[in-house]
Amino acid sequence: MRYPPLYKTLQKGRSLNFKTFAIWIWKSIYQGSVIIMFALMFFNDSHTNIVTITFTALIFIELLNVYT
Repeated sequence: MRYPPLYKTLQKGRSLNFKTFAIWIWKSIYQGSVIIMFALMFFNDSHTNIVTITFTALIFIELLNVYT
């Protein structure tokens, strides 16, 4: 409300539409599935290690998403 020029592209529906949102959801599901599958394949010894490794991998993936 304070800075309407910043949201002009969003109001026109170019940056954030259903297709973009669906792509974001698909990427999230894919990345989460890959992280969980690799953690289960490589570290199936203990539940604590799996939780720690998946959380750390999630943080690194999100950092890579921000950088790209």
